[in-house]
This record gives sequence, C-alpha cells and structure tokens, in this order.
Amino acid sequence: MRKRWFAMCLAGMMTVMTALTGCGTDGGKEESDSAQQSSAETGQSSEESQEDVSDTDAGEEPFEMVMSYIHPGTIPKDLQMVEDALNEITIPEINVKVTLYPISIGEHQSKYNMMISSGEKLDLICVLFDGGPGIYVNKGQLLELDELFEKYGADVEAAEGVAMAGGYFNGKLYAIPDEEFMGRRYGFVGRQDILDKYEFDEYEDATYEDLDAFFARVKAGEGEDFYIFNNVGGVSTIGNFMLTDKLGASTASGVLMNGGRDDTQITNLYATEEYKEHLKWMRKWYEAGYFPKDCITMTDSQVDLMRSGHYLGCFNSVSPIMDSLCTQDYGYLMKSIYITDIYAATELYQISQWGLPITCENPEKTMEFVNLMFKDVNVANLLRYGIEDVHWVKTDKEGIITFPEGLDANTCGYVNTLGLYGDKSRIYQWEPAEPEIFEDLREYNAQILNSADKQSKALGYCFNTEPVQAEYAAVSTVVGQYVPALETGSVNPDVVLPEFLEALEAAGIQECIAENQKQLNQWLEAR
Repeated sequence: MRKRWFAMCLAGMMTVMTALTGCGTDGGKEESDSAQQSSAETGQSSEESQEDVSDTDAGEEPFEMVMSYIHPGTIPKDLQMVEDALNEITIPEINVKVTLYPISIGEHQSKYNMMISSGEKLDLICVLFDGGPGIYVNKGQLLELDELFEKYGADVEAAEGVAMAGGYFNGKLYAIPDEEFMGRRYGFVGRQDILDKYEFDEYEDATYEDLDAFFARVKAGEGEDFYIFNNVGGVSTIGNFMLTDKLGASTASGVLMNGGRDDTQITNLYATEEYKEHLKWMRKWYEAGYFPKDCITMTDSQVDLMRSGHYLGCFNSVSPIMDSLCTQDYGYLMKSIYITDIYAATELYQISQWGLPITCENPEKTMEFVNLMFKDVNVANLLRYGIEDVHWVKTDKEGIITFPEGLDANTCGYVNTLGLYGDKSRIYQWEPAEPEIFEDLREYNAQILNSADKQSKALGYCFNTEPVQAEYAAVSTVVGQYVPALETGSVNPDVVLPEFLEALEAAGIQECIAENQKQLNQWLEAR
C-alpha cells in the first residue's frame, strides 16, 4: 500500500507540473490539457467517464447531495440564488442536485458530529483547520476514498498532485485536499507605504536583526498608538522564523526540525535553543510596544485591525499571491517579507479538505461532484464569488474581477471569503491583483515540485494520536496555556519557559514523542 501511495504521489507531481505549465493567465477560462492527459494516463479520460455517467443517468432523477457550506460570518443573502445557478451546471453535467447547507466556521466539528451521529442527511463535508482527516477517521465518521478517487478523481489529481499526501491516514485516502500552494514560506506581510517610508529593503531571508532595526524606526516615526503586529488572540509566531514538520498532528507530539528535510528524529520543539532564542526576541518586541499589550485576549479580526490604520501587518505565510490576497482584505497595498525558505510537509495539505461522511448516500455521485469542482472552473468561481454580473464583473485584465458598480463587500449579496473550491491556479482573482498572479503561482509551486530536497522526508506520514490520546490531550492543553503568552512576549521567558517545559513533561510529551517516533519508523520501513 505504501509503495502504491508513493507511486501515486509521483504520478500526481507529474500531472500537477503539466497542469501548471499548461494553463495560461486566463484565470481558468479554458480546461487544462493536462487534466485530460492525466486522465488518459490513469486509463480513463474525464470525457469517457462522463459518457458512462450520462448513459447511466439517462432518465434518472438527480441525486440530491447535501454539501456543507462553511461561512465565516453571516450567511450570504443570495445563497439560494447561487445554489440554483450551481445546479444549472451540475444537473445536466453529472445529474447531481446540490443543496448548500450553511455551517458557521466555528461550529463545523460539533455540527458534523451531531448530524453524523443522528444519521441526518449529509454527503460532503469540509475538513477545515482540523489537522487532516484523522480526528474524523478515529471516530468512524469518514469513508475510505481510494477506489472512488481512482475512478472519479482524475481532475483532482491533475490539480493537487503532491498535495494529495495530506489526505491519507493510516495508509488510506480519506480526504481530498483543496490546496493552492504546493509549499509554504513564512514571514511578515506589511503595508507597502510604511515599508517604503522607512526604507526597508531586506525582503529576502530577513533576520531578527533586520526586522528589529526596521520595527524600531517605524515605531519611533508612527507613534505609540501604532503597532507592528495585528496577530492577536494568542497566535503562535515561531513558525514564521523556523520551519518544522508537525507530522500531520501538532507540536504536542514533537516535530521534525528544519521542515523534516534533514532527518527523521522527532524533537520537543519547546526544549530547543532555537525556541529559547525566539522567545527572547518576542519579549523584546512586546516590551517595545510592537504588540498591543492585551494581544492574547483581543478578539478583533485582523481585517478590522488593519483597516483601522494602526497596524503595520502580520506574521503569515508569504508569497506574491499572499500579497494580493492581503491587499484585497486589508485595504492597503501589502508586501511580503520572506524569513524562511520554502518547504512541503503533510500538515500544509491538511488545511482545507473535502471528505465523504458515512452518511453519504451516493459516494460515487458525490466524488463526481468533487472532481467537477476541479474540472469546471465555472463551478469553482460560482461557489467562491457568486454569479457574474450580479455579484462580480470582469475587468479588462484577464482573469481579474471586481464588484459591480455600486456594490462592495458589505453590500454584495454573496461574499465568500473562504476560497475552498477547486483548482486555485485557474479561478479568478479579485482586483487589484494583476494577471501575473497566475504565473507567479505556477513559479512558486514549481519550486516544490522540482526540488525533492525542499520536501519533508516524512511527506505523507500522519501521526495517529489514538494510542496516546490522554497524554496528547493533556500536552495540547499545556501548549494552549503557555504558548500564546510566550510567543507574543507577554511574559518573561526566563521565568515562564522552565515552568512550561516542566508542565509538558508532567503531561506526557515524551510518551507522545515516543509513540510518534515508533509510528514514523514503521511508516518509513513500509515505504
């Protein structure tokens, strides 16, 4: 099974390379030739598959598929309108009638648990910020997808390729990643006007020292009520300065240092000298007023804070595409400062995924729909942006859209800030993005696809926490108690870090690391 998985992964990497080089900067107006090629390589083309489907479905009532629709705020008032437009595509194409079931982003896990346990109709769920499918698999809530994916997933594989590594758990495919970036770099995204005003020029491989000198100039020039970081609510900052592979779980079960690219020895991140050094810088920056004093308890959104005009930017994943996305959200032209280099690890492909719960009444049709999201860019654009000339209009720039005259994000009847749908290299982008964004994305992803040395040696491995469930939960609780304050500099690390390390040991971090190492070694041997 493991050998078969890696063969699939290599094939997926090749199909993604083909897909990325074959699609132009048209924002996805044309279907990718690479998807068709990939389908042919798997022995069944999308066209052949569709012919079979059409013959089979002739005269049959459409399958009514309930799809979880995750929204971060208010349910869009035009959701039904979008659903109707979606079904104008899906019913004739695959004989599936979609019902979008709105669920708040903060309630999706509890809602899924309730619906699945009660047997309520639910056919497609979004595994979002859940650390991959494991949490659902261990509760027996997801269907295995290997055979379905092989039969119906050609266009998904063409788009996602190596990212499919994030969908596996215990050697089986349980989720379909919906990933834009094949790798990640981390750093800081800041306002371009402030960066220029204070003459920042260390955009590549920026160090603590580079940032420290610049932040001091900004703070002195902009005043006491101007802050550097809009990261609030106790966000972790270590990942923006040091790459780790969390092995499909979390830091509670140890990490591979340097993104897993050097060796496969699992380490307690919090006991390293690198972590201790990081905390010293965060403490210095907190005392200098770069973080709001109450940053760990603030609940304001990053968007609202940035639009207030009192913040420079945020720690984030960084890329030219992220510049565009942050510019759209924050209302300022934003620019990435690169601190880490680029890498790939399993956890990066577990941020947003699609899974079929055990309540799915027709897995074949549901998987056909998932594939259609990647195959037909109109489906992805519809779910992401709504209806053309109603919720968005084309600009004179290829692949770039904007709101219709008189509308904005506050007045438009359909705004979905979660880009969870389909092939991100082909869907439209909001103004002020430029058409070059599509080429930027291809070049960015090629850095991972062309360089095995940038990929973790454990890519595709996902730790099953079940054997140490109690210890893992206890360690996770300790991490949640200490990390927010430590990594925003809100407490003195000389005093609090030793307490933190002692609490981790008492909670059982060594037991978690030992079990994780055992599973990883077995996975490596079986590979």
